[in-house]
Parts: sequence; structure tokens; C-alpha cells
Amino acid sequence: MGGWGAARHAVQFYEGDAYLLDAVAALLDEGLRAGGGALVVATSVHRDGLEIRLARMGHDLSALRAGDRYVASDAAATLTAVSSDGGLDLRRFEEIVGSLAARAGASARQVRVFSDMAQLLWSRGDRDAALRLEEVWGSAAAARSFRLLCAYRCDAIGDRPDDVDAICRGHDHVIPAESYTALPTPADRLRAVASLQQKYRALEAEVARRRRTEAAARERERETTQFLEHLAVGVDQIGSDGRVQWANPAQLRLLGLAEGYVGRPFQAFHTDPVEAETFWRRLLAGESIAELPMKMRGRDGAVKHVVVSAEPFFRNGVFVSARRMVHDVTLRVETQIASSASAARLKQTIDEIGAAHPAMIERERLAAVGTFARGVVHDFNNALAPVLGFTDLLLDGGDGLDPRVREDLLAIRRAAQEAADVAARLRNLHRAKEGRLIPEDVRLDEVAAEALVPAKAAWAELAGTESGLVVVRRLGATPPVDGNRVQLRKALDRLLTNAVQSMPSGGELTVETSFDAESVTLRVVDTGTGMPPDVRARCLEPYFSTRGESGLGLSSAQGYVTRHCGTLEIESAPGVGTEVRVRFPRADVVRARPPEKLHALVVDDEQASRDVIAGYLTADGHTLETAHDGADGLERFRAGRFDLVITDCAMPVMDGETFAMKVKQLAPQTPVIMLSGLGGEDGPDLGGVDRRIRKPLGLPEWRRALATVVERKAAPD
Repeated sequence: MGGWGAARHAVQFYEGDAYLLDAVAALLDEGLRAGGGALVVATSVHRDGLEIRLARMGHDLSALRAGDRYVASDAAATLTAVSSDGGLDLRRFEEIVGSLAARAGASARQVRVFSDMAQLLWSRGDRDAALRLEEVWGSAAAARSFRLLCAYRCDAIGDRPDDVDAICRGHDHVIPAESYTALPTPADRLRAVASLQQKYRALEAEVARRRRTEAAARERERETTQFLEHLAVGVDQIGSDGRVQWANPAQLRLLGLAEGYVGRPFQAFHTDPVEAETFWRRLLAGESIAELPMKMRGRDGAVKHVVVSAEPFFRNGVFVSARRMVHDVTLRVETQIASSASAARLKQTIDEIGAAHPAMIERERLAAVGTFARGVVHDFNNALAPVLGFTDLLLDGGDGLDPRVREDLLAIRRAAQEAADVAARLRNLHRAKEGRLIPEDVRLDEVAAEALVPAKAAWAELAGTESGLVVVRRLGATPPVDGNRVQLRKALDRLLTNAVQSMPSGGELTVETSFDAESVTLRVVDTGTGMPPDVRARCLEPYFSTRGESGLGLSSAQGYVTRHCGTLEIESAPGVGTEVRVRFPRADVVRARPPEKLHALVVDDEQASRDVIAGYLTADGHTLETAHDGADGLERFRAGRFDLVITDCAMPVMDGETFAMKVKQLAPQTPVIMLSGLGGEDGPDLGGVDRRIRKPLGLPEWRRALATVVERKAAPD
């Protein structure tokens, strides 16, 4: 044991098992050749490796075992035997390890011991127990006068600098790892020591920095938790399994629960399963949700109206959790409900709140840019309205105009239209919506052909087969309808997709166009599963699906059709299939029909705008009355009988939206056209206004819009 001196308890650091086993085998070989004994308390891998090396060195291990000069024991089994109640039992250690050492030294002058037990405890993460075992081993070596070698693998110790210090302090002799002892010269070893000292200091500094960082993070976490605990707004956290992981006291108070909330699926506390599932899917898709109106169920089934904001958290691209902030708006909603005069009014109020909420969020989010742009666009369009309007009136009634004057008027008209386009672009700077959709002449047979060409692969994926789906095309040329090509294409896409999904094993899909003296018809017929009466009765409801999906489906197709003054009819039978018929009025028939003489009410706070619309109406033989704001208009509407109402949007005293809503309450069948200098998407509106038109509006566009609204009014229900 050269180099140990008087030491009895040494530690060997090593990087590879081969080096360790060579070193231990040399240690034991030296002792055995000197007539000593050997005790090995090690893992099976180390025991087997030592015995192979000792045998190669010429030792007869069978004879040594028979003479008790070589005693071996399993480290894990021995460690279990000397432990009690999760700790080291000194009495058992003395009995078991002492007896092993006594056996090995009974017929030998000195015993050399190799032990893996402390390293085994260290690898299990029990640092303190390993250091305590080293103390007990050291005491036993001194008491029984044997030499003990322990070993620690360098990459298993950890990155704490004080760990190596603690191990070294438990021994009276330290042997470095092979990367040090293998160095050829003392100078090389001194350089290695200097490098290790530098790395040690750097590691100490890094550990100190990490500890400070961890302490700061714990303090921030403590402050955040304390803040959330005392926050008056409800906050909870949902795990990846959809269960509530944590909730602050305000959230528990909101629901009236002291327990039974954490650990349960969050959907269990929402009154609408579809609403909750849609919310959950949006979070899983990574969407941040802001101020979403929802309804939750508290203690004893009490319904709470809430507004929820939520933020999802991902780790390595995998959803981990979501934290929600829940505002209780029950009092506000119940106050609004209580102020309603009837059950119908109650439902209407709730629907209005739900419908207005996204718009309110959008206005708040874009307030800085939106407020400025809306004001400029409004004033600009109101100023352009009489320019374009009176120019069109002069052009329309001026058959005897001097050609030069007519050219000048046309130039004024073009300039006004270009200015209106500039205003539209300015308006769209702060709107996250589609651009203006301009009505045009559209042929349904062309739209159907366009929809059929690129959809084959998508249908094959939906239906699960390509060869089993037969498409029959009967696309006769049709007269045009007045509409928007994009929206009509979307409606047809919905119908075709629904038809293909009803034929999972294939079938026949027929798409046919036809027309008569009044209308153009599109038929989509499938030989799929069909619908029973109860499903047929609900198939046009938003979000209704028999496939466990959520979406607008057929209801969105019906919305597009209705916007174009059309009708949608469905016939279906289980096992037979489904036929969908869509009819639109012919554009040429609508325009050729002599205009009905109307008595209209024109409401606008701008005198020039009122004069333009009055000029448009009187030019076509209509009569009218005017009002300067919504309140004045409502009073005149109640006192008279009107075939049509035209109103501005932004007005003092009572705005156009409120005025239109009150008109519809008094006379639901009276068409309402809303003009707005703020712009907006042209087309019908299903929420109380029959058509919205942006200012400035030329005479041809006015006649076209008026014909569509009148046609829609005349169409049978």
C-alpha cells in the first residue's frame, strides 16, 4: 500500500470501472501475497471484475475462500442488513461487517477491505447517509486495524463543489482519478492541479449564482402566489388533463365552494358543454383568450355569469397548463335581465350582450388608431356624399347637357369615387375583417364548376375513398344572379362538404343548375345516409352536428343564401339520401321589374346627405319624409305609414342602430337600409338592418341596393 503511510481509510476517485478494478486488484494482490486477508463488499459487477483479475494474477480464489482469506459480500444486500427504520443501525453494522472482517483476518496478518456501500447510497441521492457510513467505516478500520479503500465514480458525484470536499474530509488518504495519476511528469500534474483549482473556483461561482437565481425565482413565485391569493378576481389553473390544479380564494368564493373544485374537470363547472369544449380546444391550439362570456355552475347549481380570459402554457411544444382569470358579472347580467319587460325581451337582451361583446373587445384593442380613423372617415364620407349624389342626379336627368359639362361631371364623379376608395383603405387600417365585398352579376353554373374542380382530393379524404364517389354534373348555363361570388362559393362549399361526409362508403353526388322565368336554382343531391325527421328539423341550427364536431355547418350556408335574398330547402330520408335546393331571384328580372312606388322615411343628421337620398327617391317617383335624428325619426315613424326606412348610422340623441332596432320592434316587416360614413361591408344584416351601405353612394348603386331590399321584402316566407 505504497503512498498510504499510516492512513487506514482511503478513497479512490475514478472515471472508468476498468481503472478502478485494476487499482483495487493491485491493492488486494499486494496484501494476499504478504499473507494478509481480503474483504470485498461490492456490487456484483465489481466483485466479478476483481475476481477475474485476481485469478489472472495467480490467486486460487477457491482455496482463499476455504481458508477465509478472501471474503466477498454483496453491497446492496449488506446495506439492507445493516439498516433499520431508514437509517444505519450501528449494532447491526458491528455484528455483520465486524464478523466479515473477523473472518477475513482470522488466519491472516492484516486485512485489506474494499467497499462500494457508501457509493451506492450516494448514487441513490442519500448524501448524508453516505457520509455517515464513511464515518462508521473509518471507526471500524481504526478499531480492528484493517486498511479500507472506498471508491466514488467522478460523474456520479454531482456538480456541487462542496460534495468532493465532504467526501475527502471523511477519509485520511485521497487517491485522484486516472486522468490525474496517468499524467507522466510532476509538472503536468501541477498544471492539472492549477487548472482544476480554476475550474473549482468557477464552479463555486456558478453554483453561487444559480443559488441566488433560484432564491430570486422562489421569491418571485412567493410574491406572485401571495398576489393571486389576495386578488379579488377569481384565478385558477387547468392542467393538461383538463382538471383544475389550483384556484385562489376569490375563485372558490365566486362558486361558493370551500372544497371539491381542485382536482375535478373544469368542464363540470360550466353549464354549456359545447361552450366549454370549444374554449378547451382553443387553448390546446395555443390561442390566448380575452374576455370570453361564459356561464359557470356553483354550489347548489347556482349559475354564475362570468367573463373569462385565459393564457395557455407550452413546454417543448407540448401543452402543459392554462391559467384563467374569471370576472363575476352575474350582478350586471341579472340587473339587465330584471329591467326587461317580458320573457322575449329578456332573451333579446342576453343575445345583444353576447353579440356586442366581441365588438366591444375589438374597439378597446384598437381604440388608439380606430378612434382617429373612424372620425376622419366619417367626416370625409359625409362630405363626399353630396358631391357624388348631386353629380349623379345631374347626370341622370341631363339628357340635354353640354358634352363638355357632362365630361366635367363624369370627372367629378370619378374623383369622388377615388376619394371614397381612399377613405375605405384608411378605415381598413384598423379593422381585422375582410375587405368590402362588392355585389356583381354571378352565374351559378360557373360557381358550381369552380367549386367542383379542386375539391376531388379533399372529398376523397373526407369520404375515405376516391373510387367509390361518383360526381354527376348537370351544369346548364344560367342567367346571372345579383350577389358576391366569394360568398356564393362558400355556401356551395358547405353544401358539397356536407353531402360527401354523409357518404363515408362512397355514393353518387349530383350537382345541377336550372332556371325559370323568375329564379335560378341549384340542386345538390347525395345518396348518403339521409336524416331522420328530428335531425332534419335541427340541421340548420348553428353548431348542430351528428358527428361530434362543432361549427356552423349548414347554418352558415343558409346565412350566405339569405344574404342574397335566396331560399334554401332540404328534403331527406334515412337510407335514401338528401336533396338541397337553393333558389335566387334572377338579376335581369329584378332590374327589369318596374319599381314599386314607395313612401320612405329618411333619417340623417346631415342636411346634405338627406338631400341626396331625397333626390335619389324623387328621381324614381318615390315620396318621402325626413327627420334630423333617431328620436325625431322614431316619432315620425310612429305617426305615419312607411314602406321603407333609410337611416344614417352615427347621429346625436339616438344613433342609427338603436333607431333601427326600435323600428323593427314596431314593424318587423318594414325594410331598413342603414347608411354610414364610417363604412362597412355592403350587404344585408340579419340583426335588424336589411342592408348596410357605406357613404358616399352613387345613384346606380342606390338603385341596385333598393331593388334588392324590395325584392327581399316581396319574397314569400
